[in-house]
Amino acid sequence: EIVRVDVERQFLLVKGAVPGAKGGDVVVRPAVKA
Repeated sequence: EIVRVDVERQFLLVKGAVPGAKGGDVVVRPAVKA
């Protein structure tokens, strides 16, 4: 769930678990519907 978007600071706040290591980068892309 996306909680907040701060365009000025290029910040996306996501609520819930995010896969990967702590401190790692997360790439957010549009979903592809089949």
